[in-house]
Amino acid sequence: MAEKGEYDVLRLIQHNQVCYISSGCIRGAPMINWLKYHQGMPKEEFMRIIRLLAKQLDNIHKCRKKKYYQYVNPYSVIMGEDGNVYFLDLSVSSNEETLQKMRRRIVREYFLPPEAPYYQEASVELDIYGFGRTLQYLLSETELEPKLNRSEERKFKKIISRCLGRQSKQAFQSISEIQKYFPESKTEKPKTSQRKRKAALIGGAAAIAFIILSGFLKSCQSGKSDTAVQEKEYQETVKEAEETETICMEMGLLCLTKLKDYERGSAYFQRAKGAPLAGEMELLCQALQGEEVKEEELRKALENIEDQIPENEKELYYQCLLKGYHYLDNRKDLEAILRIGEICLDTGEKEEQPQILGIMAGAMEKSGQNKEAVKLYERQMKVEEGKEEREELYKKMAALMVSDGTEAEALKKLEEGIRECPESKELRIEYLKNLLRISKEDRGICLQTINRFLGELPVLEQEEEFQKLMREYGIKTEGGNAWSEEADI
Repeated sequence: MAEKGEYDVLRLIQHNQVCYISSGCIRGAPMINWLKYHQGMPKEEFMRIIRLLAKQLDNIHKCRKKKYYQYVNPYSVIMGEDGNVYFLDLSVSSNEETLQKMRRRIVREYFLPPEAPYYQEASVELDIYGFGRTLQYLLSETELEPKLNRSEERKFKKIISRCLGRQSKQAFQSISEIQKYFPESKTEKPKTSQRKRKAALIGGAAAIAFIILSGFLKSCQSGKSDTAVQEKEYQETVKEAEETETICMEMGLLCLTKLKDYERGSAYFQRAKGAPLAGEMELLCQALQGEEVKEEELRKALENIEDQIPENEKELYYQCLLKGYHYLDNRKDLEAILRIGEICLDTGEKEEQPQILGIMAGAMEKSGQNKEAVKLYERQMKVEEGKEEREELYKKMAALMVSDGTEAEALKKLEEGIRECPESKELRIEYLKNLLRISKEDRGICLQTINRFLGELPVLEQEEEFQKLMREYGIKTEGGNAWSEEADI
């Protein structure tokens, strides 16, 4: 079952032709998570969902105050535990975690028009575009039972095309207009027995064969060739296949780079097997999700990816390459990690930089180049905003300095970290470990520092690791005071 939580959503009440809006809390899951557990779906349920989605959006457009939603995508659509469909309330802080996910560039670029900046003023056109993309995503992510017939497929393709074609004369002007084009909902027929289904399949196959044969005979009898018609149908089929491959590649990249859902990413790339690099990307996803992949086979795939990176997708593909070489975790891949890492830093967003620099520094550290690793961690420190992450960086840099024999520099770095993170017990303990090790001859300095730390942070005295350290060096503490009965520490 999909993990459910509580979300503040928009509640819409329609009265006559006007809709009134309020906020309420419901249990449910964002559509993008919900779909992981509902990929197989009755066609009637799918039709119900898209109708509810369109109705909700149409009601928003009827509101006197809000009038537009702005960011229609599978993150902003909440599938309620009650079976209803809601839109996330974008104005409340409780939804910040979900909002951050939908603000990622790849999400924005897929669900907003290419020419539309993220902070563009809301409009009906943007909502219609987002609805079309969300419908497209739903269709690519679900297996309907029974499948859409050709008429339904054509209607949905037309709807999506008119939603996305903002500059076209055929573009939709309102959600209510879209609703008129939805295929009519039909009650699903009762399931037949296996024997009946088999007979129906055989009969259906015979009927198709008869139709094909009849068409061929008719063509021969009339003396007219249907080559042109066949060619047109063939070209349409090819175009549809290419469009499907493009969508699957885009969604695969989204799963691989941002969602870190390698299983779904692998499935998307497998469905896009006719597209360039689909096989290589699928292999990378398989490796990242823990499947057994030969090292040389993966390295060859990474080389192929770099040789064929699409010009307009460089950022995402280089991020994939960095993940791949980081997975290999081999010294001979160090040069590739550093080179590709610098490219990612130049082409990517600021929010991605800490992770990229961390991978580069980690590679340097594993290769034994501690000084260079420290330099990269220093660069990471300049862009890292997370409190816990920064605390960990201070510890890493100090440890590398100690390994290089520069204990005094390590103490300075830890002191810097303590000033920035005054509540940190771990940084103080690390400081004391190093101080006690290098200052055995100066008992006074050590005791003075311990007393200072206990005065700044009394709870430090209760930490198990602190107590263990004190016992190791024969130091006693009580009531925030430290002393030693031994001559030397």
